[in-house]
Amino acid sequence: MELRAQEQRLVQIRRQATLLAVALVSEPFSAATDERLRLYVTEVADEAQMLARKLLELPEEVLRSRISELSSRRGGRGAVSGGTSAVLLFDAPGKHAGIARAALRGRKATR
Repeated sequence: MELRAQEQRLVQIRRQATLLAVALVSEPFSAATDERLRLYVTEVADEAQMLARKLLELPEEVLRSRISELSSRRGGRGAVSGGTSAVLLFDAPGKHAGIARAALRGRKATR
């Protein structure tokens, strides 16, 4: 899967997780919420972890370049076309998470 497709899939998964979180708060005892939670855990969660790991294992220069591209296309706030957001992509712990967060803030990361 190419980088852009991975990013888009992660954004889709994050949206799904956010909607699930809302359902867990607003309707925690609903059978539909229970089914959505089971589906997410059995069919989506492992894919999300794998995609996030692969993305965060990219070389620092690739991450910085991609973050810069996404940030410039989104005008500093919100998602870019296709729904990919640098904030969504790198809001995760990992090898380069500090670098990604610092790049989003426009400064160098400390190691």
